[in-house]
Amino acid sequence: MDPLREFAAGGARGRVLEVGAGTGSNLPFYKWPQIESLDLTEPDRFMLQRMQSKLGGLPAEARTKVRAQE
Repeated sequence: MDPLREFAAGGARGRVLEVGAGTGSNLPFYKWPQIESLDLTEPDRFMLQRMQSKLGGLPAEARTKVRAQE
């Protein structure tokens, strides 16, 4: 699955919307210098909570670009 995540998230640029972001498994594959902003949506609040914990592990420059919501 990692090659697909690398292809999809690694190729993202500018303002990005990830619908159904799950637990945030794509987060490590984004190339943060290319990302202006990243909006993550996840309707399952339990998955969103797991994603929120992963957001804390991102570099500070990346955290300022990310918004996660239901």
